[in-house]
Amino acid sequence: MRYTQQDPIGLVGNNPTLYAYVNNPNNYVDPFGLDKCPKVAQKKVKKGQGPKEVKRIDKPEESVPGSQWHAHGKNGGARNQDGTIHDRDPEFSKKTIEWLKEHGWK
Repeated sequence: MRYTQQDPIGLVGNNPTLYAYVNNPNNYVDPFGLDKCPKVAQKKVKKGQGPKEVKRIDKPEESVPGSQWHAHGKNGGARNQDGTIHDRDPEFSKKTIEWLKEHGWK
């Protein structure tokens, strides 16, 4: 494909090409599915980039057999990565559940 306009600052920005300002779709490829990782979701929530309904995401506890990643809601309940409820139902909206699914929840 061709672009109709070059970068307005030209080569001053130390770009190897005049068209570097255009988003490269190759930069948005996730061949290993790492964006679906609960650890990524945990980082997003800590940065305030996750759903407001999710208070925090905890990793599995080594001392608890069968423990898994779980997302805590504002009401104290949590949803495990396999979709089961931890403590009590966090009452997440469908939108939040879809976001969790995008990050490895079932």
